Amino acid sequence: MKKSKGNKLNKLTREEIENGLEFQSKFGWTFYSERELLENAVTQQVNFVVAAYATFIAAARFK
Repeated sequence: MKKSKGNKLNKLTREEIENGLEFQSKFGWTFYSERELLENAVTQQVNFVVAAYATFIAAARFK
């Protein structure tokens, strides 16, 4: 990946993205699979925090 002097963010070119997708596809893993995995992991963590918070609130209410 090329570093640009004035830009704080390094941007991938279309060719680099296509090469990455092709490389991942060889192993049955795609950007879409990666997005789905991360989305599910974050969703589970958020659901756990909400459930824990609700449990503590309910416990404090009935104390």
